[in-house]
Amino acid sequence: MIYALCTGNGCLSDSEALNKDRLAVELFGVKKFADQSQVGQWLREQSEESVAALRKLLREFVEWVIANARPNRLLHAGKLEVFFDDTQLEVYGKNFEGARINYNGDCALSWQKLWVGPLLVDSHLESPGNPSSQLLPMLERNRYLWRGRSAHFYCDIVCRQ
Repeated sequence: MIYALCTGNGCLSDSEALNKDRLAVELFGVKKFADQSQVGQWLREQSEESVAALRKLLREFVEWVIANARPNRLLHAGKLEVFFDDTQLEVYGKNFEGARINYNGDCALSWQKLWVGPLLVDSHLESPGNPSSQLLPMLERNRYLWRGRSAHFYCDIVCRQ
């Protein structure tokens, strides 16, 4: 699950799809990755404390990858890339807490994310509004990952009034 989240997978079925990745199966030493119903059940059982613990594990995993991966796997033009993005997730139905009409007129949630290299290190889901509301908190929480390194920062947000 952590590997699937860190590499940007966003569907419950993405974990199950890892069963086709022989290297992932061997790397993690599992006989079979969870299917989407198992992942869904696990997600429904999470608490604020367990989500905080998962976020901590994600950051630790990214830190480990940065420390151990060959530089050419992480760097672009010799620099580590740090990327912030706000994605508007269109939702349908009545069961999406916090969803509201966004700047484009769609019922949506705002998913703000911070990537370091090719890995998702932090994210926040909220009602659409300020597309960069989590930019500074995410940079502050995670800047140790690029401190002392040459890095490029990219930001992709749409601001409309």
